[in-house]
Amino acid sequence: MKARPAVHPPRIPIPPLDTTVISAHANPSTIDSLLPVILASSTLAKRLSTYIDDQVTLSVTPELYWGGDPTRPPSYYVSCLVHATLIGRAYALLNPDNRNQYGIQDEVAEKQRSELWKVMSLIFIKAFWSGAYPEVGSRYAAAVFILTCGHALASTPNLQGKSKDWYVWSDEIREPEKLWSWEDLKNTVLATKKLPQDQWDVEKLKDRYIPRTLPDGKVINDVPEYIPKEVLEVLRHARDHLWSGSGDLSSAEVAQLCLGDSFSPEGPLRDWTQGEDHRYTPNYFDYNANNGPEGGGESRNGKKG
Repeated sequence: MKARPAVHPPRIPIPPLDTTVISAHANPSTIDSLLPVILASSTLAKRLSTYIDDQVTLSVTPELYWGGDPTRPPSYYVSCLVHATLIGRAYALLNPDNRNQYGIQDEVAEKQRSELWKVMSLIFIKAFWSGAYPEVGSRYAAAVFILTCGHALASTPNLQGKSKDWYVWSDEIREPEKLWSWEDLKNTVLATKKLPQDQWDVEKLKDRYIPRTLPDGKVINDVPEYIPKEVLEVLRHARDHLWSGSGDLSSAEVAQLCLGDSFSPEGPLRDWTQGEDHRYTPNYFDYNANNGPEGGGESRNGKKG
């Protein structure tokens, strides 16, 4: 059975790479020092949302249903970490306790945080409140948000998320009036402890295929959800962080926690886009850097640049 593509509206035009994003990919630990110069940008939330969209948005039938390979290369998780950290740390740095040192007026800071929250809340919805088989990057990014700005979110007065149940095939929300609070989000993240911890081995999952015939005669395979080790690990970090009650992690701390020593500029991640199969991961960073819209490259959903 072939993959079924999602019928999404036209993608947001891919923005040009800026020096902040390029530098963040070169060394994720420096994100906190890179963000201040763009915190007041009127396009901050929109640009950061566009960069991460492919990594948190399911765009085809989950691969195991049609015999595909759901694994993602290391660059996928590195890029997801970078983009999620940019969003989370921007929100945290715009907190009332921090914004004054950057010369940002309260009105501007609150508007920015409101827009960043919209970006994060949609990713939380995709990760936790839209059924099984989300794009694995949505859960990964959601956990990074908890690590990098969970304390800032918890201290935001009257923080509220709106809507649940994002539907992949039409790119729309099916329960727009559903409301949720920080406590709802916190409890949902803590409940990820109940996710299966042994469904990361693709070959073993393939052995558990259960063929099922649809009303139109097509046969598909009901398979357990693929939950990679990388996602299980970062969710565990997020739960531990919530239980500890400690403050938000800096970009250096979250890079060390999730990547270890490998994030050093002299380490292998300096050339993380080289020599990998980008079937799943031509995100907006390596898409622009490698073949770009002028080169006629394709994004994950097959859309031409």
